[in-house]
Amino acid sequence: MPNPKISLYFLGTDSFAVTVLQRLVDDDQFEILGVITPPDRKVGRKQEVQSCAVKKEAVENGLKVEHDLEVLKGKEMDFLVVVSYGYFLDDEVLQLPKYASLNVHASLLPKYRGASPVASAVLNGDEVTGVSVMQMVKKMDAGPVYAVSEVAILEHDTEPVLRERLADVGAELLAQVVPGIATGNAEAQEQDEKGISYAPLIKKQDGLIDWENETAIEIERKLRAYTPWPGIYTNFEGKRLKILKGRVKSGDVIKPGKVRKDGDDVVVEAKDGLFVLEEIQLDGKRALPVDEFIRGQASFVGVVF
Repeated sequence: MPNPKISLYFLGTDSFAVTVLQRLVDDDQFEILGVITPPDRKVGRKQEVQSCAVKKEAVENGLKVEHDLEVLKGKEMDFLVVVSYGYFLDDEVLQLPKYASLNVHASLLPKYRGASPVASAVLNGDEVTGVSVMQMVKKMDAGPVYAVSEVAILEHDTEPVLRERLADVGAELLAQVVPGIATGNAEAQEQDEKGISYAPLIKKQDGLIDWENETAIEIERKLRAYTPWPGIYTNFEGKRLKILKGRVKSGDVIKPGKVRKDGDDVVVEAKDGLFVLEEIQLDGKRALPVDEFIRGQASFVGVVF
């Protein structure tokens, strides 16, 4: 007789979770009993109702979708798989599966527990990050870890690009470790409490550049970490000026925050080094290459942010 399928419920929201869900759907050893996502919400000026990415994927694959965790109670399942769900689960829900409630987290735990592990790795200039498959406990991202896989951070990685690679690795890691848990051949290791760090929820104001206290290298990392949201910005003539593309350049600093020409480049002096402006956007205007922008803003070169 063929081995019985491994049954599970899947909880998730975003594109990272979609990648994991796709991997499970494509694997005949798993039976997805249902998918739980946050409710649809109204977005934009027209307040159009929009479903999250996981719900769209689930519907396309003919999976049953629910929004209320209460539907899980009393159900039998081998595993509960939670990926980028965004809500805390109580002990009653976590204890429902026969084997474990599992989470795929985009860091090498215990590093970067919390909401923004990928952005934090880019922001801090890490050369390596990874994914962890963890048994869920009530405390955030604190459960024992079944498996980890390292992923190199490349020089020009933005948060979405790195996040996509991590999702692919995490999806495969989960698919490999789950059967071992079910057969008793996989063992979880408690996290090292000495290595804990946190990745807090990113706020819109985090994108504001502090030219006096941030180096050009730190600003470039911030740009890659906060793409596409919240982005990075400074203020010019009372309006928000978004910096969409830029790079680091060595050079002397006299006044942090000052815009000047350096050869063919338009640069801003930072705490250390120069940040080359390549594409910028003033609030309410379209994005422009910096050379085109300064043709219409004669006072821009020489200003101090």
